[in-house]
Amino acid sequence: MWQTTPWYVDCLGLREMTTVYSGGALEGVLNVVVSLGGDRLQFQTGQSPSAFVGTRPLRLTLPATSSSMLRALCAEMGVAHQARGGAGESRFSYALASGAEFEVKIRGSLSEPETASILVVRVEAPAADEGQSCASASVSAKESEGGAERPIPPVVEQDTPAFRAAPSGERSGWEIDPALAEVLGAAIASGASDVHLTEGQAPVFRVQGRLQAFTGPIVDVGGLLSGASQRERVIAGQAIDLAFTFQNAYRLRVNVYSAREGLCAALRILPRDAPELSQLGLPDEVTTLTRVRDGLVLFCGLTGAGKSTSLAALTRHLLEGVAGLCISLESPIEYDLTPRRGQSRVRQREVGVHVTSFAAGLRDALREDPDYILIGEMRDRETAALAMTAAETGHLVLSSLHCRGAASAIDRIVDLFPGDQQRQMRGQLADSLRAVVSQQLLPSRQGEGRVVAAEVLTINAAAAHLIRDGKAEQLHTVMHSGKHAGMLPLERELVRLVKAGRVERSVARSHVRWPELFDQWA
Repeated sequence: MWQTTPWYVDCLGLREMTTVYSGGALEGVLNVVVSLGGDRLQFQTGQSPSAFVGTRPLRLTLPATSSSMLRALCAEMGVAHQARGGAGESRFSYALASGAEFEVKIRGSLSEPETASILVVRVEAPAADEGQSCASASVSAKESEGGAERPIPPVVEQDTPAFRAAPSGERSGWEIDPALAEVLGAAIASGASDVHLTEGQAPVFRVQGRLQAFTGPIVDVGGLLSGASQRERVIAGQAIDLAFTFQNAYRLRVNVYSAREGLCAALRILPRDAPELSQLGLPDEVTTLTRVRDGLVLFCGLTGAGKSTSLAALTRHLLEGVAGLCISLESPIEYDLTPRRGQSRVRQREVGVHVTSFAAGLRDALREDPDYILIGEMRDRETAALAMTAAETGHLVLSSLHCRGAASAIDRIVDLFPGDQQRQMRGQLADSLRAVVSQQLLPSRQGEGRVVAAEVLTINAAAAHLIRDGKAEQLHTVMHSGKHAGMLPLERELVRLVKAGRVERSVARSHVRWPELFDQWA
């Protein structure tokens, strides 16, 4: 029989079990968890203890844990948490008489009425059943900067999916908060593209381009951050970019920032793997860009227009068609670009993790024998200059740019440079630029999801002449007359979508720049 307090024995119903355990309260509960194949056990003030096999919860019937119970467990393990860490953290190893080894983390204060938690993770835990892999739960994971130990948030306390163990550059050993898991599950089910979180407020979803309030749980925004250093940076006014994998099928691109309302976060929901180019519904003028073998190809549009998705799909299509090496520079890494067939290879580098900046990564890439270079976003002068240099030296460079249209992308790049350099930059652009794709997302006529509308500017002799002479505002005339050169003005593409029954005519017309041309072609 157990040498422990009655509440464990009564609630676990051990009098009806044939296996008899000996030792203290914690050892007894851990033996039960191990016998059921579990790999994690958590006690938290005011909540029932919970145990898991991978991401699947074990069904234990236990009462809420009090501070006195947590103090008793610490005493059993011989740890004076209050003396060692106060309201901070204690970390150590713990072994059962059976030889099973665990890593233990104690966080918070054990004094009434404050809260604390004890997380016990089995070392080399068995794989979860039902084909689920156990999430990494090392309590010695290091942050990417400073080498500080990264806190492990509470384990999931309900049957909700968790983030998988993350590759290098992501938050390894991190378990999703149950409230966030519920919010993300609801967002995915509703077809949301984004989730907006504000400290102390209910989440908001963006569905088909419009915000919708969600009446679910309030998420701890600070729990997205990895340690005190990131929190201090956000409070000081610096936004933090993160990326996670959810349900082993989705990527979450996260930006955490500070506002008058407190900590806030914007989460973009993306498929984990880069989609097939054919799945996006892009016009033929975009898909034919897979024939380009060198130079600069830009995807532009406003935030949320699907630029990153199109770039990832085009890159993967290139890699699966012709064997080559792709080096990507992203902040953060969004899609997994690994090709599913062929001999191509990908090296995905995250700015701030694997490389200090886009410019530094580009300088490195020129010495790393790439065939393709993917730049997540062309943000500054140095990155733009290096991208054009790489394009001129025989590489295919793909990047995104925030601007409204294909023609305005030219002025946006040139304006990054001082006046005495702009003439030279226009000349480099005229020589290195191969195409500019401008995207918009419009609500579907069927009311399910959104439809991409793309404008394509390919650089022929006439377009290159206008760029070199600083007459980018006249490029729209080249697009309207350059159908045989693979050009596609936005008005013509919107007419096609209306005739195909994919977009309402009134919606399409509200997005054009030249309504008279739209009416003429419609």
